[in-house]
Amino acid sequence: MSAIHIYLVIFCVINFTTGRHKLTLHRGHAITEHKAIADRNISLIQTRENNRLNGEGIRKSKEKVSITVYYETLCPASIRLFVRQLKPAVEKLSSHLDVQLVPYGFALTYNIGGYYMFTCQHGPDECYGNKMHACVVDTLRNSTKAVLFNTCLMQYSVRDRYGFNLLSVIHWCGYKLKVLVSRILDCVNSKRGSVILKNYGDQTQMLMLKYVPYILIDNSAEKQNDAMVNLISTVCKILVPTPQVCNKTVTRYH
Repeated sequence: MSAIHIYLVIFCVINFTTGRHKLTLHRGHAITEHKAIADRNISLIQTRENNRLNGEGIRKSKEKVSITVYYETLCPASIRLFVRQLKPAVEKLSSHLDVQLVPYGFALTYNIGGYYMFTCQHGPDECYGNKMHACVVDTLRNSTKAVLFNTCLMQYSVRDRYGFNLLSVIHWCGYKLKVLVSRILDCVNSKRGSVILKNYGDQTQMLMLKYVPYILIDNSAEKQNDAMVNLISTVCKILVPTPQVCNKTVTRYH
């Protein structure tokens, strides 16, 4: 490379980064001197860029968000949350979510002769529904499938003169979502189902909740109000880098 070429390259780098050094071709030693200055500046730029990239690398480690939902199966607000917030969120962001469902709410647990019995805020049907949801989680072993199945149970359960039609609905949801419900019902009708629900009760009572549904985002209730209004948006703001689905128009579910 000729001396003139060296001069032009150095000038472009220095002028762009500092704007303080002017070069001249009057003497040969000026090129050498300013080349050394330029090398130092280039090294400094590279160091700063590496630091910036390293910093972004640390932020980009947040690729998954944990969501814990404490709820009751017949609570209207809980049903609303599942249908309008949680279901759409797992449908769009399942690979970025770790969801834990805790279906207990304000129930009470009694140990009678070694068997757990429950009373629930919305009556016996809710206790049965809570246990059914608990067994769905335990049987499917997949948080996305559990959310979708339990949302189906909540969305299509209606009260008739005999109570809520949970048995009919679970078969309908099983058909719709291609889930074998016999194992779920075996759990519901066994002591195991009661033990699972009792454990959810222990977990719930440790928080001393004043209302349900109650949402923890990454084990914190700080973003709970935002999550109730738009869970997808709340999660998208936490994830780094932002998934492509978050860059699309996000429907606000009210």
